[in-house]
Amino acid sequence: MARYTETLADYIANGNSLPSNFSEIEDFEDMFKMHYCDHELGFETEAIFAMKLELYAAVVIPVYKDKLARIEDAWELWDDPTKTFVDSEALSFTGGAQHGETTELPINSTNAQPNTMVDNAEYTNSQLRTITRTETGATDDEATRRLEFITSKRKLVMFELLKEFKPCFMNLY
Repeated sequence: MARYTETLADYIANGNSLPSNFSEIEDFEDMFKMHYCDHELGFETEAIFAMKLELYAAVVIPVYKDKLARIEDAWELWDDPTKTFVDSEALSFTGGAQHGETTELPINSTNAQPNTMVDNAEYTNSQLRTITRTETGATDDEATRRLEFITSKRKLVMFELLKEFKPCFMNLY
């Protein structure tokens, strides 16, 4: 059992530093100091505490860094909510048989009939048309809700990460 106890604040004031990989997660080092500043070191010496703290950091920081990166990726997708819809539509028109007369001037006065008779059979016109609809943006309310949701998820992950270091500090039994 240790002869004396030391808080994290005293540990840092004595010139000791926190693990370097704390800086891989934005604002984590400051949060760690604020959260555990009044907690007593959980090991016999500062050196053992430093080694255990490094070990915990090496194990948990990469996992939580990945979780936070996935939350950031989700935010990127929500920040640009462009939705594109592509519809294809086949159009078809069928025309019936047509009959027409063409008369050239001057009219042949001997029989008083049109000069040319035209008959066209039934025909079909087909066309494939692609329609693209794009919806962009979000209402102010949607954007606010998205921001709150992502921010709350990030906070929860940061608090989970802080809890991972609890075994490095003394507990009252």
